[in-house]
Amino acid sequence: MPAGKNRMQKSHQHPLTTIYELSGRRKESGSQYTLLVAKIPDPPAGMAVEDMIREMKLLILDQQPIRRNGVDGIAGRWTHESMAAEASEAEVFFHNGHLVALMYSPYSKIQFAIGGTQSPRENERELDRPLEFFTSVRFE
Repeated sequence: MPAGKNRMQKSHQHPLTTIYELSGRRKESGSQYTLLVAKIPDPPAGMAVEDMIREMKLLILDQQPIRRNGVDGIAGRWTHESMAAEASEAEVFFHNGHLVALMYSPYSKIQFAIGGTQSPRENERELDRPLEFFTSVRFE
């Protein structure tokens, strides 16, 4: 997680798995970074991340293949049907039976949803350095 943040950890219980979430908010800009990890029970052998995304009914717009730390994944915009314009930049991986998702939500995109009152910074992306966040992922 980038420096200058507030962190929050939580888990969400679902019928067959628990999703662990770590999110951080950059104080300088209000932007949010999120890491989600979920153990997938009994995944089919050799299942590709594209198939896992489709099977789980995740909505990732503008999908494109990506490779981080030797693991193939999908980059795109993670969204909900009602919030397509407010989508987070995301990278999703399926590694050793775990779904791993990293998301960057710039304050300028989430301002209304969180009830933000400050104006987004003109140099928001420069302050946030989302590529640094995405490239920090390490799989073992």
